[in-house]
Amino acid sequence: MPNSSKNGSFISKTPSSSNDSNNDSLTLDALMNTLFINTHESLVTLECYVRKIEDENKQNEKLIKQLEKQDEELKVLKTHLETQNEESKKTFLFKFRSLFY
Repeated sequence: MPNSSKNGSFISKTPSSSNDSNNDSLTLDALMNTLFINTHESLVTLECYVRKIEDENKQNEKLIKQLEKQDEELKVLKTHLETQNEESKKTFLFKFRSLFY
């Protein structure tokens, strides 16, 4: 049910879980299912949601950079291990052949 203010206008229809100030409860689905009448309150709620998404995007960008760095390090390590493996094969073959000559 919508809440009414002192002047009788409807403020907004929100689930009780979104009444707390925790931005974690802001989801696009919850916002889409919320009837906003009070423009100021609507804008504040949407601004909080946008900030939350922007923060998540910044965190994701940092994680992507870390993963890209780790990927490069793993590529270098892979190349090193492949080289080491080839050298080990050559050494083994040399020692194995020397047993018979």
